[in-house]
Amino acid sequence: MLQLNISHDGDCVCLCTPATRASSRSNSLWTWRMKALQRFPKPPLFCVDETFSLRGKAFWADILKGVFYCNLLDEASVVDFHFIKLPNGYVIDDVDFNRTEQRMSRTIGCAGSSIKIVCIDRRRGYETVHVWTLDLQRRRWKRDQGFPCPWNEFRKRIGFMNAAELRDMEPRYPTLMPDGELCLMLRWRDWVRAREETGYACSFDMGSKSTVWFGHYHKFTTTLPLSLIYCLAIS
Repeated sequence: MLQLNISHDGDCVCLCTPATRASSRSNSLWTWRMKALQRFPKPPLFCVDETFSLRGKAFWADILKGVFYCNLLDEASVVDFHFIKLPNGYVIDDVDFNRTEQRMSRTIGCAGSSIKIVCIDRRRGYETVHVWTLDLQRRRWKRDQGFPCPWNEFRKRIGFMNAAELRDMEPRYPTLMPDGELCLMLRWRDWVRAREETGYACSFDMGSKSTVWFGHYHKFTTTLPLSLIYCLAIS
C-alpha cells in the first residue's frame, strides 16, 4: 500500500509493506515508511488520475500527459521519479482542457502483467479503440497488435442485444482489469433514454474482442467511472 503526500511542508511517499507491518510498534504510524520526494510536479502541470503498482514499482498516471514512476524496492531515503510521456499525438498540454470528458474516453493502468493506455476516438459512427502497452525498459509505448480497432468489431460480438439497439449505445469509461480484460460502460446516446432504460457494463477479451461478461445498471445519470459499476450483479 502506498500514499503520495504533496504539501507546502515537503512532499513524501508513504509505504506500507509486510516488512513495515511486521516491525511496527503499538502505534499504527510505525506501519508506514516515509520517503522524501524529488521532482514530482504539482497540478495543473500533472494531475494524478490513476495510481497502481507493478513488479516493485509505483505508478502515478495523468491521462493527458503520461506516467511518473519510482522503484519501491530502492533503499534510498529520497525517492527519485522518472517520467514517460504518452505516445505521440496523445499528449494534451492545455491546462484548461475538459479532463472530465477525457475520463470518459481514456484510462491508464495494469492489464495482467502489462501497463496499458486505452483511448476511444469518439467520432460518432466511427468510434475507434486505441491500445498501447508500455515498454518500461525502453521507456516508450508500443501499439498493441490489432489496434486501432473500430468499436464495431467489439460491438458485433455482443450477443445480449440486437444490432439496432447497439447502434444507439456508445462506449464510455474504459477500465483495465487485473486479468487483462477491457471493461466498458455502454450508455444510450439519447439522454432521455439513458435516464429511463437499462445500461450495461461489458467486459471484452482484447485479443478476440469477444465478450467475457456483462452487467446492467438502472437510471444511472451521473458520470462516474466504470469501476463503481463492477460490483453490480453480473448477468
